[in-house]
Formats: sequence, C-alpha cells, structure tokens
Amino acid sequence: MAITSGFFNSVDGDRVYNADQMSEYFDGIVANGVAQSVGNGLFVSAASGMTVNVLSGRAFINCKWFSSDGPESVTITAANAANPRYTAVVVRLNLTDRVVELATIDGAPAASPSYPTIASNELCLAMVYVGAGATSIIQTDITDMRASSLCGYVTGVGGLKSFTKHYTWSTATTATVTLDMSGYTYADGDVIDVYINGLLAVAGTDYTINTTGASPVITTVTVGSAGVTNAVDVRVYKSGGSGSSIVNGDNLQY
Repeated sequence: MAITSGFFNSVDGDRVYNADQMSEYFDGIVANGVAQSVGNGLFVSAASGMTVNVLSGRAFINCKWFSSDGPESVTITAANAANPRYTAVVVRLNLTDRVVELATIDGAPAASPSYPTIASNELCLAMVYVGAGATSIIQTDITDMRASSLCGYVTGVGGLKSFTKHYTWSTATTATVTLDMSGYTYADGDVIDVYINGLLAVAGTDYTINTTGASPVITTVTVGSAGVTNAVDVRVYKSGGSGSSIVNGDNLQY
C-alpha cells in the first residue's frame, strides 16, 4: 500500500512528477464523456461520399483529455455489397501511441446488423448505418450516441447525473411527457435532450418545454400516424458532485 500527494515545488529535485500523476489529478473529479458546452460538443455530421465530420469539442477519457477545433473528416469503410452494417465513430485512448484520437469500428454486415462493441478506452460519438452497397452517408444514417451509456456528457467538475424517461403512444395526437422522474427536481441550466423515434428533436420546433407547474412537462409534436407506435425518450442532465460516470435515473414507460 502507498500514500501519495501533490503537487509541491521541488527542492533539489526531491519532488518530480510524471504525466500519469498529473492526469490522475482528475480521477474522481472529472468523469469520462464529452464536454457538451465546449464548441459543438463533438457532434458527428454527414459530409460528402463516405465521410463524416466530427465538429469541434472536447472529451475526457480515463483521466486523459481530447480537444479539437474541428471539423475533422473521418472516412467510413466502404459498404458491403450484400448486407448493411453499423460503423461506430469513437474517441479512443491509445496508450501505445500515447494519444487520444478519432477512430472508427466496423460492425459485422448482416441482414439485421448490430452495433459494434465499444471498449472501455473508447467513447462512442455516433453509430453510422452503412447500407448494402451504399456510396454516401446522409444525416439520417447517423445516430447520435453522445448521450448514451457508450459515451455520456461531462459539462463541468463532478460530471453529470442523468435522469431518463421513455414514453410511447400510438395516436395522431400530440403527446405530453411529464418530467416526474424519481429524485429529479427541475432547475435552470438543466440540459434536456428529447429524442422522437430515435432522432434528436429540436427545441421550439419539434417540442416545447413548460416549467410553470409542479413538474415540468415536454409537449412533443406528432410523428407517424394513428395506430403506429411512436416513442419519445427524454434525457435530463444536471450537475453532480460525485465525479463518477453518468448515473441513470428512472426509465419509465407508459
């Protein structure tokens, strides 16, 4: 067992620190994830042909940091002729080359493809659907994974706590989702992401937020038609004090 402390001025070379010790300063203080408030939050957007752009932003992974003033172009592997697949766009901690880098991970082509496996030294920014024989990527092929358990957001010291709610309806009427998750209290500055049928919705266009009542509610626009099951997933992030990875709250379905 050992006790360490720091940092102190060196006297005749008696206090010497290396990069690992400097990085370990953030352990338990800053969680793994993307800094949502920096730049464009490393959002992945379609470019031309089989390329996507990773926009500007910053991330932390296992006490190391990654920063990009973007956009950075990432090439997606050529499509399989017979079956579709998913390709993950990740931020990877590469200890061999001593760098944090952007990389891709190809899933296996299949009639019903699955997401590729994401390692503990990787943060998944997006999953890109690559259709059989595809020669280009469009925005609807890209699923934003930054808010998922494969990545997560970090907006400040201590990381974030996350509360989630899943709501389904099958009518052509507007749905209202109440943010009444256990342990959650609304506060100005909370980050609220709304996904309608898996796609990130736009505040003020796809939905509105009413915070005047006892519990804030999100009113969403209708997608699909009567008799078709539609889904709204809401993720709310607020500052936490533990410095741990994102903690999921309730996951409720009505």
